[in-house]
Amino acid sequence: MGCNSEANGNEMRGPTSKPFAKVFACAGVVFVAVSLVTLAKIGPLGEGIDIGFAVGSLFALLTIPAAATGYFARRSSEVWSISRIFTTYVVALAIVVVLLLPLLIYLQ
Repeated sequence: MGCNSEANGNEMRGPTSKPFAKVFACAGVVFVAVSLVTLAKIGPLGEGIDIGFAVGSLFALLTIPAAATGYFARRSSEVWSISRIFTTYVVALAIVVVLLLPLLIYLQ
């Protein structure tokens, strides 16, 4: 009965502490910023906008790159600083927006 890392569930952990918490905090900041800018531009009840669809789409667009960034930060053998996590998140977010925005425009 030795201390096996696979038995403890630590086989995927890297040296970065709480990478998912950090990247989802970045996603939360972006979510609030985009929501505030949108509310300032179109008002709280924009005409012809399904608020549930808009919030769900924004949530999905922000969550997918956050999960991917958290995964990469957790698997890395190096410690990731918060600036590296945020930069990687922004790049992943840009890629997801470019890939999924045409689909979301089509579905609306």
